[in-house]
Amino acid sequence: NVEGAWDRVTGAGVVIGIVDDGVLVGDGVVAGSPDLDPNASGPHVNFNDGPGGATLGASFNDTHGTAVAGLASAAFEDAFGMAGAAPGSNFASIRLVGEGQLTDDVQTAEALTSGLDQIDIYNDSWGPGELEAILVQESGVVLGALERGVTEGRGGAGAIYVFSAGNDAAIEDNSNFSSLTSSQFTIAVGAVTNIGAAAPYSEPGANLVVSAPSGGGTQSMLTTTY
Repeated sequence: NVEGAWDRVTGAGVVIGIVDDGVLVGDGVVAGSPDLDPNASGPHVNFNDGPGGATLGASFNDTHGTAVAGLASAAFEDAFGMAGAAPGSNFASIRLVGEGQLTDDVQTAEALTSGLDQIDIYNDSWGPGELEAILVQESGVVLGALERGVTEGRGGAGAIYVFSAGNDAAIEDNSNFSSLTSSQFTIAVGAVTNIGAAAPYSEPGANLVVSAPSGGGTQSMLTTTY
């Protein structure tokens, strides 16, 4: 019954902020990604590369953000063979993380509230990078930004913050130990494989609200690249 579901639940009217290493954006559209072109509404913001870096180019390490945007918002019925979970939604590229890039608490807080008057959902497929089972406490600036978002976002209904559980299950890390994924203001999402088992990298935790299909099984996820 999946085709009937596509007709009824498309994500139309929803804007998803992809807080990541960036989606390949040029002049306000996604260059070379026809699946994403129709839905790249913005507002696109770059917190990694200084003033004037509001649009992204192929020189940046934006493979992960582009893939995430595809899983969320890739258009359907466009002859390119895939659809996002919400193919009628729009997305905004918010570049915060990336290889070799350092951001501070103020930048993180700004990214989590960027476009708050336009963005409904903030997708955060990144974490604090803890490498052992100790509590990673975010600063009051970052946690305050989350509280502001769920108070002021969506016209007072509250922005929705979705965080991945974390990728360090192999070293026995636990999603409970991040104050981002265990916050009352966020939805923590675990990963399962196509055969229904926990993905080998996905961190467990009592804080997980939902687990959903991802990579790590016998099949890969189909999404956009550049």
